Amino acid sequence: RLAAKRKKDLQTQQQDKEKQQEEEKYRQNPVHFVADLHARRRLIIEKREQRIKQKSQVTGSGRRQAAAQQKLKILTQLENEPTTRGKRKADDTFGENDKDWDIYLAGGEQQEQQIEEEEAKQIAHVESLLMKYDSAYAAAHVSTNGSDSMLNDEPVDESTYHQIYLRG
Repeated sequence: RLAAKRKKDLQTQQQDKEKQQEEEKYRQNPVHFVADLHARRRLIIEKREQRIKQKSQVTGSGRRQAAAQQKLKILTQLENEPTTRGKRKADDTFGENDKDWDIYLAGGEQQEQQIEEEEAKQIAHVESLLMKYDSAYAAAHVSTNGSDSMLNDEPVDESTYHQIYLRG
């Protein structure tokens, strides 16, 4: 319990520190800070669109081949990790590091879901900063969307509200 509490406290401290740094950057040069936020948002959205486009282009055997290549890449990364005195440890420590388990996520829906969640968090964070520091952005998104959904500039496809996603 204490370790979890310490971890949570460290995360809270880190978030507070990041907020202070962001506010300091804004105070130093508001115009540049807002422009950087818009650039970060565009970059994240472009990466997301590129990943989705790439995913839709890969079909059938190409998807399996890409998954196999990703697994091989992760295996070679695990193999090339630094060891003690150039020799492998006598005891097997596989699984102690969270990165070890990435091999099982490669090419799977879990990894894709994690990437999407991370992108959504990044976009939401940047957009919350834009809503706070850029009044023009805030006014445009409140008037066009009429809701708290800021992740897309595109119209919302309401049919997605009624879909049920099952975990496989």
